[in-house]
Amino acid sequence: MSFFKTAVSLWRSLGWRGLLFRLRYELSRRSGLLRFRFPFNPPLRRYIALEAWRAERPAFFFSSREQVEVGSFSFARAEALVRAARSGRWLFFSGLWFELGYPPDWLLNPLSGFRYDVKRHWTRVSDFSEEAGDIKFVWELSRFSWLGAFIRCDYHGGQDLGEEVFSLLDNWMDTNPLNAGPQYRCSQEIAVRVMNWTLALYYYTWHPMLTQDRFDRILHYLYWQLDHIEKNLDFSRHAVRNNHLMAESLCLYVGGVLFPFFSRASIWRKLGKEQFEKEILYQIAEDGSYLQHSHNYHRVVVHLLCWYLRLHELHEKETLPNNLRHRMEKTLDFLLSFMDESSGRLPQYGANDGALFFQLADAEYSDFRPQLYALAMALGRSAPQTEEAAWLGFRQPEFLKDIEFSLPSLRAFRQGGLYLLREKDSMTVLRCASFRHRPAQADNLHLDIWFRGQNVFGDAGSYLYHTDENRILYFNGTLSHNTISLGGESQMQKGPRFVWHHWTRALRAHWREEEDAFVFEGEIAAFAHVHKGIRHFRRLRKFKEKTCWEIEDVVEHRTSLPLRQLWHPLSWPMSGWEISAEDAEGKPLRPVETVGWYAPTYGLEHARKAFYFETHTFRIKTLLFFEEESIC
Repeated sequence: MSFFKTAVSLWRSLGWRGLLFRLRYELSRRSGLLRFRFPFNPPLRRYIALEAWRAERPAFFFSSREQVEVGSFSFARAEALVRAARSGRWLFFSGLWFELGYPPDWLLNPLSGFRYDVKRHWTRVSDFSEEAGDIKFVWELSRFSWLGAFIRCDYHGGQDLGEEVFSLLDNWMDTNPLNAGPQYRCSQEIAVRVMNWTLALYYYTWHPMLTQDRFDRILHYLYWQLDHIEKNLDFSRHAVRNNHLMAESLCLYVGGVLFPFFSRASIWRKLGKEQFEKEILYQIAEDGSYLQHSHNYHRVVVHLLCWYLRLHELHEKETLPNNLRHRMEKTLDFLLSFMDESSGRLPQYGANDGALFFQLADAEYSDFRPQLYALAMALGRSAPQTEEAAWLGFRQPEFLKDIEFSLPSLRAFRQGGLYLLREKDSMTVLRCASFRHRPAQADNLHLDIWFRGQNVFGDAGSYLYHTDENRILYFNGTLSHNTISLGGESQMQKGPRFVWHHWTRALRAHWREEEDAFVFEGEIAAFAHVHKGIRHFRRLRKFKEKTCWEIEDVVEHRTSLPLRQLWHPLSWPMSGWEISAEDAEGKPLRPVETVGWYAPTYGLEHARKAFYFETHTFRIKTLLFFEEESIC
């Protein structure tokens, strides 16, 4: 029965073609047939003379270390990261530190202590096992995202770090034979690595430590990693089709444009361009929302869009098609709508795996401004100049279209299932979605409240994708969201890995404006694994010019389970805030305190208090307000 449910969920996400492809692919991988397409450590060859490449290399974001014109920016964070790395301490997912030596042990999972065997072909490496643990911990450093910190320290600090950078690349290649071990298990990981290596190769074009032999070896690894992405692209195209496919197709385009002497460069350029543009229109909805239901994965896409826009500007004769530009404009508008301007933070919505592919600014991980302002400039809008934009070659356009925020603002992103109210000091966000791609979390009718730049009531995050069952159910399930649970049950039934059974469905959702308040009403079909026909209706009333919210939840169900209205505050008790609730009979409800958790980035969790109101009636009505400012 569980296998049948999983197959149904995969079919809903992938369709019959994708499901059948996934089955064939797994048979090919497990039988060993797939292995023959990816040669183990192919012999080294020369693709182009170093001096010829230096003279004829295609245009990139910058020409070389000697010609970079980024400007003056703070680089204290980058300096601290480089200093720590030299002492053997490495930063993972922008929040966790591990002692791995210098150079680091590229094959050690520092969380589980497991060390991978590079004698095994990548097709025989599992991406999760009880012994090895979460493979993301052995992939993280091999993305080479940290190269941005080394390059920035070199540029801003007047330090020559070229020898160190090339030594680290040499050590990685010594340790990771082509197509062997864990670093080739995921094509997206390869794509991020190739793009970061390209940044370093262009920056250190004229460095004396870039010898012909070293150049030959780097190009050899670049070629075969691009070859790997091309040969495995169908997996992402048919069995995944999310940000993985966007990163991989963009990387093929990068390889085809910047390394035209590779034998398959013209094929990669055409294939990558066509697939990337196709995915922009498929993965980004017309309202600008993203199909993976995650702001952080959406930022990953913004990174990729910035790369593509710059390289398209440099290398393509035709202008960007209007439908692509329009979709990019919409996605920028979508993300800016949710951004707190003072901090660059957005609500922690959906899966958050700590991804920050290209680290070209001294900003907090949670700060989206470097990427969003870079995309704004790429699209011809006026935005504050950020270092990341400067590295990518974006400057203030001659004809400016300002980023504008008009308040109050009511927004309904129906395809994305997010509903937003922005006022001078507050932001209110509600989730009410139906899904065309697999849900990330059981978070329908979740409520986020921001006040004066603080996420007063928010989402707990996602912590780890591979951890104990209780944490997976908490962080991905309903219990970590500000919505309704029936007796501790999630809105959907958790399946294996990233699968959910019995997807929730939005039945209606809309904003309306009344004389004294903005009112949201939404209704979902949910808890189908608990009982048939259960519906949850939520009405939120935000009073105008008052820091006051009224939330009413009504659940139609025929079970004996209690109704729980869940709350995850920034802190508890909350200074200056009052919250009260009553049931369907008007009887007051007492908050039940419980232990909650918060994960600001991947692998990092903090305990913090949470609470809920509970009743065996069908309704809970709650009033919360900031008492120093207003009384409802």
